[in-house]
Amino acid sequence: SATSSDTVTANNSYTWNGTTYTTSGTYTFLTTTVNGCDSTVILILTINTCSAPTNTTTTNILLDRATMNWSVVAGAHHYEIRFKQVGTSTWQIITEYGTFRTKTGLSSSTDYHWQVRTSCDATSTFTSDWSDTTTFQTMSPCSTPTNPNESVIGLDFATLTWDADPNAYLYRVRHRKSSSTWIIDTVFTSSITLNSLDHSSTYNWRVQSICDSAGNNNSSWTPILSFNTLTPCGNPSSLTVDSVGVNEAYLSWTSPSGTDHTVVRYSLLGSGVWSSATTTNSNIAITGLVTYDDYEWEIITFCD
Repeated sequence: SATSSDTVTANNSYTWNGTTYTTSGTYTFLTTTVNGCDSTVILILTINTCSAPTNTTTTNILLDRATMNWSVVAGAHHYEIRFKQVGTSTWQIITEYGTFRTKTGLSSSTDYHWQVRTSCDATSTFTSDWSDTTTFQTMSPCSTPTNPNESVIGLDFATLTWDADPNAYLYRVRHRKSSSTWIIDTVFTSSITLNSLDHSSTYNWRVQSICDSAGNNNSSWTPILSFNTLTPCGNPSSLTVDSVGVNEAYLSWTSPSGTDHTVVRYSLLGSGVWSSATTTNSNIAITGLVTYDDYEWEIITFCD
């Protein structure tokens, strides 16, 4: 019988006598020579490994870009990324010497996936397997709020509303008294009440959606809207008892400009028990009174 040995260094794997080896070691192969003699061949094998990157993640995903990350690999010369839109056939190959790469020029609301491998030499002939596939979707453009409206307007306040957007993280509202500087507020709901406004004044406002906490995906502003705060309602004057009957009294007054309606209160003199009646006119007939008794009365006007 005869014995021989062979020493081999290979990258990643080595195939010997029909068997592929991926780990270093000493391997023996028994065979028979053409003369019928036993022959033993010993392989002393050293496998250099180039490990694939791990911990692949995609961060900072925006409308048109995203950052691909992975863990450093010992012995790496550089890394190769292959990247494509989901559903397409052609990979883009990118060379990177660090452990992250930001891909720009992407389309919004689109699915992409990528893999990365290690190149342990400068020529990319000694490489690892590709990593597992990592998939991500770019942001969808933030929609401009719809149906902006002033739901309640008072003398010194106004409540502004708009349709809620499930994709909005928050809303930015800006308002101003006409031709003055914008004041900006931030809310997490689809309404805001502005306080400490000036009465009888015109205000402008608009709103936009913010669809991520970092403020990178914002909608356009709505068109500028306007509203007028209410004008203080003046006091009525010239309160007059025009005539009285057995059980009724006819009252009149001068209403201030802008009056919407008037409430009249009346009471048996000194009783402390008041009744009321409402009218949109500047006069009223009070009926059902007690015969031959004295009454007192007062009015208040409402301009909205």
